[in-house]
Amino acid sequence: MAITRISGANAISGAITSSNLPAESILQVVHGSTTTAVTNNTGTFATTGLSASITPTSSSNKIAIMATINGLFTGGTTTSAKLELRRGSTSLVIPQYFAGYDTASTDNQRNIPVFELDNPGSTSATVYEIFFLRASGSGNCIAQQNNSESTIMLMEIKG
Repeated sequence: MAITRISGANAISGAITSSNLPAESILQVVHGSTTTAVTNNTGTFATTGLSASITPTSSSNKIAIMATINGLFTGGTTTSAKLELRRGSTSLVIPQYFAGYDTASTDNQRNIPVFELDNPGSTSATVYEIFFLRASGSGNCIAQQNNSESTIMLMEIKG
C-alpha cells in the first residue's frame, strides 16, 4: 500500500484541531433524553422535559438539532397537540404537524420528529428544548406516555 506524505502548506503537525478541519465538519455532539411523562391540558406551550445544552466553539458555526418526542398521547374527542422547538426563549420552529384523533375511545400515541439547522451566532452555552400545547379539543396531551423515551441530539457543524 502506498503512503502519501503531505508537506508544505497542507501539512498537519501535532493534534488535529477544528481549525484543521474543513467546513461542514462535525465538531461535537451532545445528547439528551427523558422518559418522564408530562401533561399539558392548556393552549399554552409547556416544556416536554426534553432539552440539551451545547457550547459552540465559534459564533460562525451552526447547530443541527434532531429530536423525537415519543409517546405523544392525546386523550379526548378531537384533541390534538402541537410542538415547538426553542433556543432559550426564542422559537425556532413549530412543525406543521398535529398529533390527534377523533374518538375518545382510542389511546392515540404518536412519535413526532423535529429537525432544524440553527445558527446561534454565539459561543455561550445554548439550550435547545421542545415544548408542546393542546391545540384543540378538551382532553389531556401527554409527552412520554407509558415511559416512552424522547431524545434530542445537537451537533455543532463548522461554518
